[in-house]
Amino acid sequence: MDSHSVIEALLAVVSFLIGMFAKGSNDSIKALHAQDATLTDKVHAMDTLVAGHYVKREELEKLGTALFAKARTESKINLMGR
Repeated sequence: MDSHSVIEALLAVVSFLIGMFAKGSNDSIKALHAQDATLTDKVHAMDTLVAGHYVKREELEKLGTALFAKARTESKINLMGR
């Protein structure tokens, strides 16, 4: 083998190794994209779950009225007990 054939063989081996590295990197990027899509779907589902149920204004007003009425009653009882 002459020196030209040796250089070509070395270039072929180096090119093969670079190609394998590039393929591995590309496969890893594709896997990360798929994982990112899955996590994005989970975040959207969680966002819908968290924001899915709010307290209605009427319920909040009823609760506030009941709490204030109870607080007034308890304060009257405490004043009478002194």
